[in-house]
Amino acid sequence: MATMHRNWAEALTPHPEYTRTHQRQAVKGDQQLRLVLFSGMRYLHSFYEAEEIRREDAMIINTSNAKHYRWGDDKCDGWLLLERPDLNVIQERVPPGGCETRHYHRKSTQVFYLLRGNAVMERDGVRYEMSEGDSIIVEPGVPHKFMNMGNEDVMFLVISSPESHGDRVEAE
Repeated sequence: MATMHRNWAEALTPHPEYTRTHQRQAVKGDQQLRLVLFSGMRYLHSFYEAEEIRREDAMIINTSNAKHYRWGDDKCDGWLLLERPDLNVIQERVPPGGCETRHYHRKSTQVFYLLRGNAVMERDGVRYEMSEGDSIIVEPGVPHKFMNMGNEDVMFLVISSPESHGDRVEAE
């Protein structure tokens, strides 16, 4: 139940239990979180992110304003929603009958998440039928090929870590 305050001054007055020096730490995996209790106001700070997010970097990114590229005989679209050396998030569109060539990545692990439509992912020689909401992980060195065998566009996300551009090797 939320605490009700009579005015702003009362709401911002530090609770006697919390002072500037009170700190609690929790460790979850390799991400260290610290709950800093400062003047009665609680802040959650993640030490995983070393960079401070600048105001101009915090914006909505979608297919209308993201960096765009064409692939697959210029029939397929890709939009770079996040482009960092350690992580890429790409939204892609593949038309009916469209596919990529079989390939693998030396370093990148990829997650393919289907947003719309039905597709087939050939992964290490095995075909997996995918529908909306399905995802599949492709580890480095594993040959794979994404195919739209249906009769409508397929939209999906490709999440790669580290970035996959420049890491692609054509496979037989």
